[in-house]
Amino acid sequence: MRALWGIGVGRGRLPPFPVPIRATIRRATALARTGLPMTTAATDATSVFADARRMHEAALERMAAGDIRDAAEKAWCAAKRATDALILARTGEEPRRSTDTGAGLREIARRDAGARSLRARYYERQGALDGSAFTSGSANLSRRPNC
Repeated sequence: MRALWGIGVGRGRLPPFPVPIRATIRRATALARTGLPMTTAATDATSVFADARRMHEAALERMAAGDIRDAAEKAWCAAKRATDALILARTGEEPRRSTDTGAGLREIARRDAGARSLRARYYERQGALDGSAFTSGSANLSRRPNC
């Protein structure tokens, strides 16, 4: 599985996507497996992580097809679902709204230093994918995130 950075690079192709979603999914999965005690929701979290991976694959397919907006929407969904799975694994409750995801991630980051960088990366992806790429249809951002 290739990160979204590698798609569309080269002459006559779409610009690279601004965010490596695969790294977010991998990091959230690792955080869910370590640190704070896991709840019985860990099994359910596994299916949410699997959903995040499916959305990542769909984003790669849409990007390869040249559909930037749909690729951005699916990539953002993959990042959000991976974050939701982390929250579900740690708290036993899956966030219902985006605001719940932000609040849950903030609480986990408060208790676990390893999750602090994930919180910043979550909001960076939200701005890049849900904001810039999906809303404007542009994957040309001024800088590559530090991930």
